[in-house]
Amino acid sequence: MGADEKEVLPKLYGATQLAEELGWDRRKVHIYLGRGILIEPATYIGKSPVWTESQVNQLKLKYANT
Repeated sequence: MGADEKEVLPKLYGATQLAEELGWDRRKVHIYLGRGILIEPATYIGKSPVWTESQVNQLKLKYANT
């Protein structure tokens, strides 16, 4: 990477931020994830799941009004 180039990182959402976006309680995110209902997170930071903005947008469409 050159001196003028900047690395662009995607926006990531933890369980709390995902819950806020979906209008859910954080516990519901963990329950749905554990049951295999939610799409798999993009990665984990330590033991915490994180989703990308595009994944969150997909989930918002899928779970609108739930």
